[in-house]
Amino acid sequence: MDKIRLGITRRGVIKNSRLKQIAAYILCFALTVPVVAGISPKTADAEETEDVYAPVMNVDMTDQLGEIMHGASGFLYGISSEDVPTMNLITPLKPKVLATKGALGTEHPYADALDVAETFLAAGGEMVQMYNSNFYAIFGPQNTYQDYVTQFKEVIVPYVTNWKNEWKKEHNYNAQTGLDDFGLNIDDVLVYLPINEGTPVRSEVEGEDPRNAFEAYYTAIKEVDPLATVGGLNPAEYSWTHVPPQWQWDGWHTLLSYLYDKDALPDVVTWHQLERNEDRYKNDIEEFNHLRNIFAGEGNEGEYYGKVNGKDVDKIPADTPKIVINEIAQSDECGVPGALVSWIGRLEDAEAYGCLPFWHQADNLNDLAADSNEANSAWWLYKWYADMSGQRLKITTDDKYSGIYGVSTIDEKAKKATTLFGLGSEDGDAKVVLSGLDETDVFDGAKKVHVKIDAAYFKGFNSASEPETVLEGAFALSDGDLVIEMKDVLRSTGYRLTVTPASEDEVVGNLKTGSFHAIYEAEEADRIGSGNLGVVTSGKYFLSGPRVSEASNDKNQIGGSGLNNFTSNRGIEYKVNIPENGRYKLEFIYGNQVGMNRGDETKHKPVNQIQQLAIDGESSEMILKNTMEKEWTAIYTRYVDWEKGEHSVTIMGNTVAPESNIMQDALHVTAVGEYGENTLEYNEVFEAEEGDFAFNALYPGVNPVQVKNDALGYTGKGYVTGLNERSVKNGGGVRFNIVVKESGLYNLNLRYQSGKTGKAAIYVGNAARTFDGNVKEIGVSDTKGTWMNTGASVYLQKGVNIVDIDASVNISLDSLNVSEWAEGKKYSQEIDAVDTIPDGADETDIPYDVWSVRWNEDYIDTVYAGLLNGAEPYTTQKQVDKIADTELSPDGEQISYVVGRSLTGDENAESDVNKYLEFEVDVPEAGRYAMQLFHSNDEIFGTHGYNTKIIDKFANIKVNDGEAKRYFFINTISRDTFKEKTVYIDLKAGRNKIKIFNDNSWKVMKGLDDGQAKAAGLPDWREADPGQEVTGNYSSFYYDKPGNIPIVNSLPNFSKFVITPVFVGGTAVEDNPADDNGNVSITTAPSPVPAPVTDLKKGSSFISKKLSCKVLSIDADKKSGTVQVKMASAKNKLKKLTIPNTVSKDGYTFKVVKIAKNAFKNNKNITSVKIGNNVKIIDSGAFKGCKKLTRVVTGTSLIKIGKNAFANDKKLRVIDLRKSKKLKSVGSKAFKGIYGKAKIKAPKGKLKVYKKLLKKG
Repeated sequence: MDKIRLGITRRGVIKNSRLKQIAAYILCFALTVPVVAGISPKTADAEETEDVYAPVMNVDMTDQLGEIMHGASGFLYGISSEDVPTMNLITPLKPKVLATKGALGTEHPYADALDVAETFLAAGGEMVQMYNSNFYAIFGPQNTYQDYVTQFKEVIVPYVTNWKNEWKKEHNYNAQTGLDDFGLNIDDVLVYLPINEGTPVRSEVEGEDPRNAFEAYYTAIKEVDPLATVGGLNPAEYSWTHVPPQWQWDGWHTLLSYLYDKDALPDVVTWHQLERNEDRYKNDIEEFNHLRNIFAGEGNEGEYYGKVNGKDVDKIPADTPKIVINEIAQSDECGVPGALVSWIGRLEDAEAYGCLPFWHQADNLNDLAADSNEANSAWWLYKWYADMSGQRLKITTDDKYSGIYGVSTIDEKAKKATTLFGLGSEDGDAKVVLSGLDETDVFDGAKKVHVKIDAAYFKGFNSASEPETVLEGAFALSDGDLVIEMKDVLRSTGYRLTVTPASEDEVVGNLKTGSFHAIYEAEEADRIGSGNLGVVTSGKYFLSGPRVSEASNDKNQIGGSGLNNFTSNRGIEYKVNIPENGRYKLEFIYGNQVGMNRGDETKHKPVNQIQQLAIDGESSEMILKNTMEKEWTAIYTRYVDWEKGEHSVTIMGNTVAPESNIMQDALHVTAVGEYGENTLEYNEVFEAEEGDFAFNALYPGVNPVQVKNDALGYTGKGYVTGLNERSVKNGGGVRFNIVVKESGLYNLNLRYQSGKTGKAAIYVGNAARTFDGNVKEIGVSDTKGTWMNTGASVYLQKGVNIVDIDASVNISLDSLNVSEWAEGKKYSQEIDAVDTIPDGADETDIPYDVWSVRWNEDYIDTVYAGLLNGAEPYTTQKQVDKIADTELSPDGEQISYVVGRSLTGDENAESDVNKYLEFEVDVPEAGRYAMQLFHSNDEIFGTHGYNTKIIDKFANIKVNDGEAKRYFFINTISRDTFKEKTVYIDLKAGRNKIKIFNDNSWKVMKGLDDGQAKAAGLPDWREADPGQEVTGNYSSFYYDKPGNIPIVNSLPNFSKFVITPVFVGGTAVEDNPADDNGNVSITTAPSPVPAPVTDLKKGSSFISKKLSCKVLSIDADKKSGTVQVKMASAKNKLKKLTIPNTVSKDGYTFKVVKIAKNAFKNNKNITSVKIGNNVKIIDSGAFKGCKKLTRVVTGTSLIKIGKNAFANDKKLRVIDLRKSKKLKSVGSKAFKGIYGKAKIKAPKGKLKVYKKLLKKG
């Protein structure tokens, strides 16, 4: 049996930098394999290695265990607000359970169950668990259970019950079927969890049996809400049930029997499993069987259980409740594909449900989301898991319990077998065996199979990442088994092995290997400069590289290390060896926590930072976005064209002082194209047979779409039919998940055959239970047996997009091609947020309130019936300007933005000129439009030791006279990091008015931690409790109380808005004739309209964009030229003047290069001016005497400002020249008579020069 080695080997030429071998496989065949492209036999100069132990994972392809459950797709506090993260990101994971903050909770400022339930359930979720103990302000509340019962009866349950009643009305609940239009019963879906990790169970009666607490909660909830579902007991681990310690393991039997007898048995049984030492990890998974063994089944009385505390006892005569481990995995496994895949496999084995843990943040699907709509590598692991279908297969290994493991299925309908696996906790070699493959119906008697291996590499948490295909081709089976041996595999990598029948003409060994991909560890790079770098390790977050600590019986932290304390005099050098000329992507894994302070909201100001990067000696700045914590890593990306050989990459600090809060973890180097090739333009083909056919949660298992391969000329492994038998909404169709790097218009083309004329429909933005996304119908024709194309231009948003397709006739769909449309940008309109401040609004010293609390013995609490007497909330007032500028944005560009805090929430905000933004947009056609809002927000609300209390902001958007709709915006960590959110609005043809405000409709409260409560003068909570002795350190007043300090709502910061039509053009829905080549003519955009004949010439004047323009030059051939702005048109009464980059007339596009002499002299309306990037000259007196002008922002091309240009503009306070790096001349008295303390903003390093220039003027 020959062996071949794929990928790259470690070579001695790589010094002091460890090159991780990503795709180095030894593949075992039963016959000789020839040398092919990308594959080479082991050569004489390759490093010889001794055989070492490699754990084996065996999949028995003949041992089917039942349909895969997808029970591991659960989240704890993974969704922070409505559509944060987006349903686009949640839906493809086919989620099951969300455990989150209970209604009216004050422990966290996010993730209230009733706020996020609709998002989660629409995305396909089946259960929402409410952590009701979050009602109290501090984790582990010390209130008595008697008080908690009162709160359940009088506050919490009535609120939830009212919400459920409203839900039933909104979602058309049918009392006969017990289901709503989501196909759910909200009473079953919404689960009360009164206890979390043992609290609160304290009693007013000393020595009372703690079992009484859960019984009392259960009874109180059911008394007010008889249809309620109640779960428990939610301990921190299975054996810890907060009952007398002698019970321990069989405490579950004792406790559950007691509750059964009291008619208070939990409807759902829950616990946590957060440890991962070998014993606990193994035992806690096996404890499912112990729990199930407690129950005999409904009506099965007298079935013997065993001895408990020396007594013979029977099983409980009831069915086993649903089991949910609603917090699994230790903190440094979060976001790590190679570690999480083991948990997926173990939960599937147990046929139980599990939720990823809340160790980090609440807005990122427990470290699966890089942003609100962007996926990291761990998301792809769960996406692969969601895509698995069919029968689950038996897996065994000879490794330790925390070692290699995964999950495997075979799907007869899809004709494929899928296996997910990872090494778990150790790097090294491994073997995966699919035994008995030739005995299955799908591969019956096969001698060869088609194999594809994809890898999800850990690349940090906070940046988008996609998996890579590392190998694909035909493999021979060895005695009916598929055997794959893997060398030097990283424990952090998750793998997907997909096996399908090989075609007759496939040649065994004719394999395609993935692109060159190497990882260099920072801690193993060469140190350069003076002094020592610091080594960063973490038990909280996974860091790349060799394990720092060995596994022990009580600890199994799996992380590596990184480096910090860079300075301008010291850093590291990576020496990178490149196998061939080409274009390479460099991905630097880093963390930056400068300015983060989760313990003090007033001092929390995360900022972006600079370090110095040199690539082969060419220096530049690398701007590192803030990541909240330096171990919560992200990616900084560069593209380079490199020739074969060794290259140098160095990183140095930016300051003389050690940069302790910035860490470098690793460098990924990946080949992405030919030398000099533009690899950023998007153009991808999605094979129809690889689409998703099981996405509709309303109609599961009914999709009639079939994969076929009878027709000639298809691509991939086949095509699909049956798209006309059921619509997407009714359980049919095919779904694709399309990931793009930029929002905009893309050409979507379907390759198809059809025997009839009809139509296909493209849907964008559906979920699993809601199908109200954008839809475009396109024509299909009788193709006469040939493959043709039909399509349209469609708006896709940055990140993940859900695209569904069905048809009115039985087309054969081969593939979906998605390509970037360069011309699409011209259909977008961009509006700067600072230009949307309404006339008459205050722009400086805007007051806003901040709530706090103080001790006042006379204060009577009316919210919680006296529970917080004495703790008096009060406000202090602060001020902020409405417009601000970034200090350091991620791309280095200075951004002016509207400060959200200046537009505070108010139920009357829509009519208060100081509390809304407003602009008009003119569109040629009525229809659906995408609105991108670029926003930032770095605020927190409350303190915590490791869960930073980030808050999302929200805005109400009103279009014309329609009803305002509320949208939440993800926290961006730094106020200088602007991210985008896309919402969809319906516009009429012509002018439309859009208003943005915050109506204060969302409320949340907080309490104070020990230090803050003590500083506020609040008494220790124990002082008011006769059963407590006040000893030791102060303990917060809020330890046994809910919070009563309200949040002050406001808009997020906004920098700009972009409006784009959702659909442009498309194949007409009609009998479309074939062209001479047998292809249907397709139009992906409207045909260009010939430019009319024009009389324009040099010296001509015309009105465009409400500006009077004069032609300075014209080029008839190119239909372009230049103009100067002479004045505002008579109709232009705008206070916020924008001089555009270009204007258009008669099909010509003119650059605006000059503002004419006296153009806006003595204008009485203008309050701000933004000058376009093509303007070179502001002529004499252009803005002289504009008495209301307060702010001027100039563009990138400005060379000259004429004399008296801004003279006597007495209110001119801000002159922003930061983009104008070419300014050479300022005329005399150009700024004479402006505001005496006007602020000048100059390009970096030019402030003194520009001040001198302006002073001359």
